[in-house]
Amino acid sequence: MPEIKTNEKPPMLAQLKVVGIVFVVLALFVYLFVLPAVDTAFEAAHKRDCWNHIKQIAYAMYSYHDQYEAFPPAYTVDADGKPLHSWRTMLLPFLECEDMYGKIKFGEPWNSDYNRQFHDQMPKAFSCWNGLKYFRRDKESKEKWKTTMTAYQVVVGPETLFPGSECRTLNDVTRKQSETIMVVESTVGVCWMAPLDLPVEALEHGVIPAKSGIFGIGSYHDGGVYVVMVDGSAVFILNSKSSEDVRVLKKQLRIMENEIE
Repeated sequence: MPEIKTNEKPPMLAQLKVVGIVFVVLALFVYLFVLPAVDTAFEAAHKRDCWNHIKQIAYAMYSYHDQYEAFPPAYTVDADGKPLHSWRTMLLPFLECEDMYGKIKFGEPWNSDYNRQFHDQMPKAFSCWNGLKYFRRDKESKEKWKTTMTAYQVVVGPETLFPGSECRTLNDVTRKQSETIMVVESTVGVCWMAPLDLPVEALEHGVIPAKSGIFGIGSYHDGGVYVVMVDGSAVFILNSKSSEDVRVLKKQLRIMENEIE
């Protein structure tokens, strides 16, 4: 009678053990090498989209200037000086959205019962999809970021290109156009129709990641933010909170040379 070796494992259990080890190794490989590469590819694609969108906004700004001999105001106001509509709404005819522009009631606030129907019809040029990966588990926020919320804003202040309800022209810009900022990305999204933008005071924070939760110039892109200059060029500015970089940022947002610069 042959001797029975009690330390031998059944063939099926041995095979399962090998399969389990292979699975763990493959999962570790995917986690360490494949997923980062995919994220990098998506980040690069989203950066290209953002670059294209902010360039489209710059082109629309210039088209508006060509027609009205001035850039749009940061917002329009009613008889009492209360903000009604954003510069983004003013650009609709120059973003192939003439039909929507013709339906909006500009005599009513952007959030009137009638105008609310357009809130989720944001033109593609105002969308930055890079933020979507941070709303994966929040379907409502993700949908709003896709259809309603925009990060593209202007900086409102007396020395910027957008002082408020007043319009500026290219002749008002005495600094180099390639060194003067027109539109930025904001860390906090707003409804694209809302007459809401970054106040000049937000510059004190420098350029910061949107994940910081601080209201200022920044984005969900890795490492920095896109801005578009008055000459129409799109520039990627690296995140920084240093006092020197904040000083340069403030300088780039002023449309006129300042003797104390």
